[in-house]
Order: sequence, then C-alpha cells, then structure tokens
Amino acid sequence: MADRKQWYVLKVRSTFESIAIRELRKREFEAFLPENNPKLAHRANAYELILPETVFCQFDLSERDRVLSAPGVMCILGIPDPTPVDDGKISALRTAISSDASRMAVPSRKPNDRVRVLTGPLQGITGDLFVIDGRKQLGIRVQLLESTLAFDIQGCATRTVRQSVNRKSNSKPLGYRRRSPISRDN
Repeated sequence: MADRKQWYVLKVRSTFESIAIRELRKREFEAFLPENNPKLAHRANAYELILPETVFCQFDLSERDRVLSAPGVMCILGIPDPTPVDDGKISALRTAISSDASRMAVPSRKPNDRVRVLTGPLQGITGDLFVIDGRKQLGIRVQLLESTLAFDIQGCATRTVRQSVNRKSNSKPLGYRRRSPISRDN
C-alpha cells in the first residue's frame, strides 16, 4: 500500500524557520509556520513565532529524505517513527492562527472542558477550554508538542462537547488481582 500525504511536525534550527518554509515550498511541499500575527509579518519586529523551531509540513513518508535535507530541518517528530498530525487538528490550527484572536503558547495543562466555539472569529473550532488570567481561552494541542496554543475566546458563545471528569478513578493499580471469593480453610 502506498503512503499518502500526511501532516507532520518538523523540528528546525533556531532562526531557520522561514528559510526551511521557503525551501520546503520550493520543493512543492505544503508547509506552514505558526506566527503570532501573520497579517503584520511584513513589518519589522512584527514577526513573532508562537512555536519557535517548529514547522508543520504535509508530505508522503517516502519523501522524508527530501524534507530532512531542506536547510534548517533537523528531524520529524515522533517516537520511534514520525507521527502524523490529524488533518482536523491542522485545519483548526490554521483557522485559529489566521483569525484576529489573540494567542499564546502555554505549557500543557489539564483543560476544564472540551468545547465548540459557536460565535466569533473561531466559530466552528473545537478545543479545550482553559481560564488563564480570568479570560476564557480555547486550547489546541498537538500531542507531539509540550505546549498548547491558547486563543482568546472571551465573549464568544461556546457549547460543551465533553466535560472533564474531576472525580477519583475507580481503576485498580497495575498488577492488581482480585482475590478469589473461595475461602481456604486450613
């Protein structure tokens, strides 16, 4: 079975993000860089990366050598093999990044609930609800990264898709064996 094009996270050398993107696009790969404000990226000092040293690229794994040979590209994230990122996650990231919503990268944390945004610039996107500094944030997390992209959704209507469970787990510890109900008399 032939491999198909999927999205992957590339680790690139510091300050080589735009060089890597340019070269990957020359090689006819679709790639994008999570910028803080892409609409102002042409201005001096307006170009700020949300996830430094990170590029998202879509390619067939059979072409990994062409991707890895691009200037600045160090590796494809995933253990033990490159791990693809879900197309829906990439679509949500691209939509959120292209919106006017303020954004920041935050360390991964436990979300309050899973929600879908009903109004505003992030309408239709599903993510994790966080409250940061008293403001509602929509978190989009890529499993391979140790941070979550948080987008301000204060004032936007949301609908809970899945509530987080805050109660203690009833699961038994690993290796637990239930004792037989049969008693043994000696």
